[in-house]
Amino acid sequence: MGNIFYELLVRMEPYESERTWRAQELVLEGVEPYIPSQILESKDPSHQTLLVAMRICREYYPEDRPTAVEVKNFLINSLNKIENGVTNFTPSWETRNE
Repeated sequence: MGNIFYELLVRMEPYESERTWRAQELVLEGVEPYIPSQILESKDPSHQTLLVAMRICREYYPEDRPTAVEVKNFLINSLNKIENGVTNFTPSWETRNE
């Protein structure tokens, strides 16, 4: 799921410019794919929500990753806040159950 969120944010595949073997090495080393600064620094809550979802879904150890249901709930919670115009909204995985 993390790669799907990455592609939605960046509009390219993770490690797209790398050869397959090098991309595999980067994944094994836990290196995050390139994310443009305009996304990292964005104050847009939809960008920040997808960034949080991407990162938590790309946790190195599978047991540290959320279930699909947990991700769905996080996204719905974030979307509800965005739609309701909640100000000072900074999504974080720790607030997924609020």
